[in-house]
Amino acid sequence: MALFSNTRVTTLTREADKQRDLRNWAEAAELYGKALDLLGSHKNRFRFLVQKGNCLKEAGEFDGALVAYDEAQAINQSDSDLHLQRGHLFKLMNRTDRKST
Repeated sequence: MALFSNTRVTTLTREADKQRDLRNWAEAAELYGKALDLLGSHKNRFRFLVQKGNCLKEAGEFDGALVAYDEAQAINQSDSDLHLQRGHLFKLMNRTDRKST
């Protein structure tokens, strides 16, 4: 399946990107979540999980962000941006006792 071959996923992620760019973090996270629901176990889940986590982090929903990042990490443990984002999240959570790996 090619990236964005599903019209509904494309529509949702474009709107999520737009809301993210407008800093409407909660709305963007919700839209990424809907797209993820449609993707199921598709290989492209990773990028949208990271975006959802980023938006939740910016919205102050730290626990939800961590769940999204953990799921993304289960898909790709070597992504440097994900490790950076997890580190930022842990800093915001005042969690210096846990590595971001």
